[in-house]
Amino acid sequence: MKIIHSFWSKPTLHKQKQEFSNNRKFGGWLEYKYFLMSNCLSLLTLKRENSNVDLYTDDHGYDILINQLGLPYGDVSLILNELENEDHRLWILGKIKVIELQEKPFIHVDNDVFTWAPFPKSNLNDHLIVQSKHPVPDIYKTALMEVQQKLKSIPSHLKKNVNEYLFNANVGIVGGNDIEFFQNWCKMAKKFLKENMNQIINLENIGYFNQIIEEFSISCMLSERKNVTYLIDCSKDINDLDSVLRFHFIPFIDKYIHLVGIAKHNKIACNQLELRLKYEFPEYHKKVMDIMDSMDYEDSSSTYERMKSDRIFKALPKVYHYKYEEIKTIKIKLYDNFSIHEEGDEENFFLIEIDPFSGKEIQKILLEGTDQLMYYFTESLSINELIEIIRGDFQNINEIEFKQLEENILSMVFEEILMIGSLEIL
Repeated sequence: MKIIHSFWSKPTLHKQKQEFSNNRKFGGWLEYKYFLMSNCLSLLTLKRENSNVDLYTDDHGYDILINQLGLPYGDVSLILNELENEDHRLWILGKIKVIELQEKPFIHVDNDVFTWAPFPKSNLNDHLIVQSKHPVPDIYKTALMEVQQKLKSIPSHLKKNVNEYLFNANVGIVGGNDIEFFQNWCKMAKKFLKENMNQIINLENIGYFNQIIEEFSISCMLSERKNVTYLIDCSKDINDLDSVLRFHFIPFIDKYIHLVGIAKHNKIACNQLELRLKYEFPEYHKKVMDIMDSMDYEDSSSTYERMKSDRIFKALPKVYHYKYEEIKTIKIKLYDNFSIHEEGDEENFFLIEIDPFSGKEIQKILLEGTDQLMYYFTESLSINELIEIIRGDFQNINEIEFKQLEENILSMVFEEILMIGSLEIL
């Protein structure tokens, strides 16, 4: 199976300010360095399971990804130079161009997707593979209603009442053996764009219109197909989609990360991206930082923020090298600059974080739900030991409910270890 990346640089490198829904500057990332790191981690994690990953880009993309970063792609095409005069807000044009060129089975992976497992394989001619399936977001329904109201020539699959659409597919990973399926999508998309271009460029939600052309239209076409493998099925509970954002479960539970939309502006998520690249592929982390240094980049992080990143970095080897059951036996404890205080008649517990350098209180958080169990980590304790304590307190809970509680505890603990930096692996 051919694995491909594509990068049309114009939406990423444009200088015009845009509304958030179409914010493609730096690929939507908080800073340029995270855009560079994302490209590195996406390719390098893919190459562990796939010897060749091909790239479709343009001259600017080639300069960044090949000349500057030296990323080890297989074949490199500059076909996206042909889009130089196109509207940068219609970033979907790059993906359409690339997928239209495919003549053999392929999987297209967005450069903000990171993988820790191989993709499923099938020899069936009609097999398709898609990242995830989930309920239709309200913002997509709003964008579709605008399309229905303002555009004249609309494909039949976009004419139904918005509430009749049952699911949406995230196509950060998409491909398969059925080339005709993707050719039909490309033909539909090009025709739709051509017949409505004068109206499209004036849409209020032009950013989300790209998603209507891509995810929403592909979802409609997939609804008529049977042989589709969704790597993650969130169709019944949209919260399951969080699994593609859970760096704290990588790699011992979750195997795919896709930092979509506003997640790219989340400082914790960006920090995780950097720490994973630095841990797994240190030579490429150095390349990125050398590029940033050449641009007179200044790290605005405080001394304490850098210390917390170092703490998390030191925890990564244990997370990567221990199996799931082993991880639950490791002793864990609150760092010295974190404390739990009980206040009020209602026995409210607060997590307090102190900057050890200035002595100032950084934050005071009310612990609710599963987070209240943080209290137990004022002393050294393993997850298994905590689970046994909880089991004694909830003797009437059924096994399914207890299993969910156990997962919630694990999620809370490793979010605090790997993303918040409040818990230490001893």
